[in-house]
Amino acid sequence: MLVTACRTEDEPPAPEGRDGADDSAEPVPAGDPAYLEGDEGVSEVRAWFLHANEPDLWVAPGTVHLDAPTTSPLDAAIDGVISGRPGNPEAARRLAPPGTRLLGVDLDAGVATVDLSGFAMPAERTASEEQAFAQQLAHTATQFHDVDAVRLHVRGQAVAELWGHLDWSEPQTADPGALAPVIVESPRWAAVQPAGSVTASGSLAAAGSTVQLRLIDPTGTVVEEASTTASEEDVGGRGRWEHAFETEAVTPGRWAVGAAELEAPAERAPFRMVVRFAIEG
Repeated sequence: MLVTACRTEDEPPAPEGRDGADDSAEPVPAGDPAYLEGDEGVSEVRAWFLHANEPDLWVAPGTVHLDAPTTSPLDAAIDGVISGRPGNPEAARRLAPPGTRLLGVDLDAGVATVDLSGFAMPAERTASEEQAFAQQLAHTATQFHDVDAVRLHVRGQAVAELWGHLDWSEPQTADPGALAPVIVESPRWAAVQPAGSVTASGSLAAAGSTVQLRLIDPTGTVVEEASTTASEEDVGGRGRWEHAFETEAVTPGRWAVGAAELEAPAERAPFRMVVRFAIEG
């Protein structure tokens, strides 16, 4: 099965040179079919990348821009996990070993079989990293309504052991507990928007929990701080949140929204995420 080459923007683009990215393209929403028929295809998909809040590892979605439209968004999204650059390079990273290629994705009876090249095998990874890699694949694949789990092959052969910590003989399913405690979905990393109001939105680990937000201007100055509570329950019991900042972003350049959980368990540090975007001049 052909996999369309893909990339993610690893730096917020300057307003006048967007490296060919189509910021008007809509991301593929959860529930879209894994394969589109009679369609010109999609220009971007979502892939789940690793976010570290040492010593904890989490996964969170990022937008993957495609070099060409594809009618196989499942293949393109999985390829983003394997070879795409994380959209947020300050916090996110890949786990697939260098040189690993996606050889194909086969979907049968709700299970997506992901076939990787041989470079996937020789890797020194911890048990937490291998579990996170499984969740990257599982969350990325199961965003499509006709995928329930992921099975792994290497060079066409089923594997029970990849990096020595996890049993891959059974299909891997998405665990909501593997998602980052705070996820910022809007603004998107490296998005370009006109000067004016900024609305941030995303999800928290549970409805009723609170997120602390900061709006940061191009000089690194925090121009507004606020907090909001996730009130609407989302898939997996997560809470949805949204906040419109009162301060308008009018200075051209790179801005950022910082988000941190206020009610982290005592055994770990609060999770923080920063998303950088650009204001047009």
